[in-house]
Amino acid sequence: MPADHPLRAQPGVLITPHVGGGSAAFRPRAERLIVEQVRRWATDDPLLNAIQSGPSGD
Repeated sequence: MPADHPLRAQPGVLITPHVGGGSAAFRPRAERLIVEQVRRWATDDPLLNAIQSGPSGD
């Protein structure tokens, strides 16, 4: 969510990251994703799970 998104200024709104719950599989999976993302970034390949902005920038 962009820093200037209107929801950030609304009273009574609490914005938190999504966390589905911890498991023993999380850390190895996260480490593999980080390694792959860095490899992609270094070789100018598209990043996985990238969020594209819409026409209005939202």
